Amino acid sequence: MRVIFCPPYVFYHEVLSFITQLDDIEEKDKKIYLAETYQQLGTLAEEDSRDYQTAKDYYQKALDIFVEHNELRCQAKSYGQLGIIAQNSREYLQAINYYQQALEILIEYSDRYSQASTYFQLGKVAEELAELEQAKSYYLKDLEITAESNDEQGLRITIRNLAQFYRETGDNSLVQSIAAMFDSTETEVRELLTVNRINDRFNESES
Repeated sequence: MRVIFCPPYVFYHEVLSFITQLDDIEEKDKKIYLAETYQQLGTLAEEDSRDYQTAKDYYQKALDIFVEHNELRCQAKSYGQLGIIAQNSREYLQAINYYQQALEILIEYSDRYSQASTYFQLGKVAEELAELEQAKSYYLKDLEITAESNDEQGLRITIRNLAQFYRETGDNSLVQSIAAMFDSTETEVRELLTVNRINDRFNESES
């Protein structure tokens, strides 16, 4: 039996065509299905071909539908996706605007876990703009939420990012803030913010 694989881009366009022909579901549901498919197409354009303009167009189409139907949680995801596109395109002020809109919704819904990654991205943008105090504030907020969520993989990424930030800035107040947050000594935090100690920390937790 010969198996024919359909490229994802072609597949999702066929899905779009199929959805538009559906006549036995509510119009709102049809629109939401379309929006979710636009998001998938945007992700393909962003990750597979680095075609940021096409990705932006698809994400914007999805967002327009979510706004039309007041789907706030879905709007937050779209704003986050558009923020990443703007950030990768070095449109930093636009990226901040998107991330802030996403964050407002996530705070409204008390979605702490998703807030963490948004603070992380805001920190990255602030760092790119050389706004180091603002970047530090966002990174610490990301650390606080990630730690309380018991997200081991997320914590690994967050601590590695903080270690790099500390190496580049030498900001001792960062060490002090982390020490206060976790009731640790500054010496313990400085040891943690080295690559070898980070590896030891997580290797121990995985064994």
